[in-house]
Amino acid sequence: KGGVVFVFRDVTEKIKNQEEISKTKKLESLGVLAGGIAHDFNNLLTGVYGYISLAKMFLSTEHKSYDFLKEAEKSIDRATSLTKQLLTFSKGGTPIKEIFDIKKIIPEIAKFCLRGSSIVLDTEIEENLWSVEGDKDQISQVIGNIVINAKQAMFDNGRISIKVKNFENRSVKSKLKTGNYILISISDNGKGIDRSVIEKIFDPYFTTKKAGTGLGLTICYSIVKRHGGMIEVESEPGKGSTFYIYLPAKKDENELNKKEDIPKSKIFPENPRILIMDDEDVVRNVGKTLLEEMGFNVDIADNGEVAIQKYRDSIIANRKYDVVIMDLTIVGGMGGKEAVKALLDIDPEAKVVVSSGYSTDPVIANFQNYGFKDVITKPFKIDDLKRVLIRVLNT
Repeated sequence: KGGVVFVFRDVTEKIKNQEEISKTKKLESLGVLAGGIAHDFNNLLTGVYGYISLAKMFLSTEHKSYDFLKEAEKSIDRATSLTKQLLTFSKGGTPIKEIFDIKKIIPEIAKFCLRGSSIVLDTEIEENLWSVEGDKDQISQVIGNIVINAKQAMFDNGRISIKVKNFENRSVKSKLKTGNYILISISDNGKGIDRSVIEKIFDPYFTTKKAGTGLGLTICYSIVKRHGGMIEVESEPGKGSTFYIYLPAKKDENELNKKEDIPKSKIFPENPRILIMDDEDVVRNVGKTLLEEMGFNVDIADNGEVAIQKYRDSIIANRKYDVVIMDLTIVGGMGGKEAVKALLDIDPEAKVVVSSGYSTDPVIANFQNYGFKDVITKPFKIDDLKRVLIRVLNT
């Protein structure tokens, strides 16, 4: 008599793995899309910033339209913040570090995130707070994400408390490296986090919200870790939660980044010459107009090959460019990363500034390693352009 053999295989784990692979592929595809949108949007915003700057230059500060233009700039600042969040999501985002004062940033971000709600915000900031060493936009994103997370955990009559203080870690047994930090604690009186899930809240895709992606706190964790800091949470169901963010700090006030002010002595060479290489018409045109208003003789190129030939011709004519601004990414042509090598072969003393709408590209964070003298990320304002050119032309 024939028999039948039944074979049972547990495919649960296989299905889970397939789902995870599918989820990862979807995330990568979304990341590529987000990065592309942000890049193109930053090029457009550069044009808007530039033309608003030009309009302000030809108006008296007493003119009725002047204040309207300033308000328009503030709106563009918000749009810029959104594109940088997209870029951080799309590529992980190597921090572009600077030393800056975080005192004003925290209340501004928190108030912006709580607009439209009746949640009470309390802030307590240590008077002699140290400066933070990090990427201002990424750290702003961390604070914003956590405040929004707290807002969603409460009813409209809730309360959020933010405390910021200096913290010296001298314990070698701590999970945090010894050194100086800014400690930001963000507390809410919401429903709290259940003990069974508190260890998972920084995991990718983990969320307790029906409409959540499970990526907000993961991005926060990733950003803080890349900065050499730490993020922790304490919570009790029914009594709210507190997030603790440790960020590397600088005690010496003299180290505060001097980007805050444009140097009064704007020392430019006589009849300065500059070459702008960008494949976007709006960036080339607005950049050319802004720089001409600043007193530069400006030439333009739409790709690396053209820029290299123009630089070679300028040397032959004994009218060498004082500065070259190169876009990092050129669609269908040679971008700044490749072009700067060829240009430095022609002239090792060439002063080249890299520009990009992909502010998270590793080249931007480590521009010196690729032969660039400085960096400017899109969208940029006229003051950003001035600071960079003053630094480059005086070094």
